[in-house]
Amino acid sequence: MLQAFNALWEAALAEGKSLHEAEAADLTEAISALAAENQTLEGNLVAARNRIAELEGLQTAMAAEVTNRSNEASQARETAERHSARLSQALEKIESLQSSHVSLPIIVETLLVT
Repeated sequence: MLQAFNALWEAALAEGKSLHEAEAADLTEAISALAAENQTLEGNLVAARNRIAELEGLQTAMAAEVTNRSNEASQARETAERHSARLSQALEKIESLQSSHVSLPIIVETLLVT
């Protein structure tokens, strides 16, 4: 009877050891899969950080470009206002000369001189 118990006990120990080894193998496989997934996620994180830095650089460049274009538009507006004022003055001179009954060649000469 003791031999039967020892045999049963050894069979149970062998079965327990086999189960533990299978669990250890499963856990080792799960750890490897998690490590691979972690490595992939870290790669994605690095790529995302690089893309963020790139987009921030583009945002800075675009802001500078908007500022430059705004300055150019302001300068163009100022130039247009100056030209408009000069045109207004020229038109006033024409009206003044026309009301004085001055001939057209004199009007043209007066405008070219000023």
